[in-house]
Amino acid sequence: MKTTLFLSVFSFLSLILTPAARAEQASTEELKPMMNQNFATILELQEIAASPESFRKAANYAKIVALIDRLEGIAHVMPEVTGATRPGLSAVASVYSEYLADLKEAAKSGNPVYLRNRIRTATGFCFECHTSSATGKTFRDGGRRLDALKLTPFQKAEFLAATRQFDKAISLYQDILAKEPSVAARSTELPHAVRNALTIAVRVKQDPKLAQEILDRVHARKDLSGFFRGQIEAWKKDVGEWKREKSLDPSAPAVSWLEKARRLVDRAQTLQTYQADHAGDVSYLRAVSFAQETLARPTTPEQKAEALRILGVSHSVLEDPLLWNLDEYYLEACVTGLPHSETAKKCFDRWLQETTFGFSGSQGLDLPPDMPARIDRLRELAE
Repeated sequence: MKTTLFLSVFSFLSLILTPAARAEQASTEELKPMMNQNFATILELQEIAASPESFRKAANYAKIVALIDRLEGIAHVMPEVTGATRPGLSAVASVYSEYLADLKEAAKSGNPVYLRNRIRTATGFCFECHTSSATGKTFRDGGRRLDALKLTPFQKAEFLAATRQFDKAISLYQDILAKEPSVAARSTELPHAVRNALTIAVRVKQDPKLAQEILDRVHARKDLSGFFRGQIEAWKKDVGEWKREKSLDPSAPAVSWLEKARRLVDRAQTLQTYQADHAGDVSYLRAVSFAQETLARPTTPEQKAEALRILGVSHSVLEDPLLWNLDEYYLEACVTGLPHSETAKKCFDRWLQETTFGFSGSQGLDLPPDMPARIDRLRELAE
């Protein structure tokens, strides 16, 4: 009787599932093993990239190239798998795929510093889309693996954050921030540790109390420069505003998350006195979260493009050390995703500004050979 009842219920559920629901179920089942393989590959890469000394070893180069090839092959099919049912996430998957294709080309340059930064960004893509939960059973042997890498405390914390072991990462960052002034004052790692810890508190934990605790601890130190202390005070003020806000209903539609992201960018810009000013970082970090939540829901092409614009604008200011150069990729995806629109024009203008800035100097622009054609192609799509 129980078996008959179970089969009847199963048959009924199969009948009432819409084609879209069945497609989403199939897509999810196809995506899971792919994501597991992707993350396993990223973990291997991060173990090498965590230490600059290890990364520069010639013996590791062939393994690095092989892992990049494997990662690029997985990423190439991700947009197709996610596209049918989750077009917003498909857009992010497309950015990831394009980034890894460029990374594969960059591997041929042999420049270890440049290549290491790009690999660390590739590992950061997991952080970008999977900030709602930390890893669990996958890392039962994580302690042994981490000890074997022989990293500094700061490098360990970066590794833990990049591999989504956020609770362990925040604990280690807290230890770093509690060091005696005489030790930390000689290190450039303190500002990075503060920003990384704050990023986890805001993006992952979405916890203003934890963010306030981190900032209060740092603000009490005696070894801060006047400039950095000013940034801490600006962040504390922004967190205070956040604590007074009402939370958004998780079941709210994409348009609600997008509007919140837009308001946060507006707020961040009012806190800045110049474009690269980090005074608005807390609001920018939150805007990234709300834009990603937008893309995780059913969206119109206009909403998707606007979310990508917000991600690009936010990352251009944040300059997250784990997510290097992401702004340009998001802004380009915005243009190609909704060509000949006002949003595309805004994205192109910002993309052009961010892309050409690094090639400007006293002698004017010194662009790479392929850049003028790339600019013309995007300008044509934007206008």
